[in-house]
Amino acid sequence: MSDNNITLNSTVSRKDDVLDCNVDNETVLMSMDTGSYISTNKQAAIIWELIEQPKNITDIVKALTLSFDVDTEQCKSDVLSFIANMQKENLVTIS
Repeated sequence: MSDNNITLNSTVSRKDDVLDCNVDNETVLMSMDTGSYISTNKQAAIIWELIEQPKNITDIVKALTLSFDVDTEQCKSDVLSFIANMQKENLVTIS
């Protein structure tokens, strides 16, 4: 599925071959398969925690808007963008 097909109804899950660790208050994610990696901010690290088990993107947005003072539409946009980036880096699967 291309990132153009990611919607709020999509389910996102971590790929099995991704390692994560905390470094200087950031979470660093690395795909053992491709060697690609990204470092995340606090909010993105929370998304990573939320998708330890497969999770619907709408549920991720709900969890973030309950935890942070953020506009729901902005949160949707940010989550969709982050998930698309993680998919591009081969760190998650989308269904």
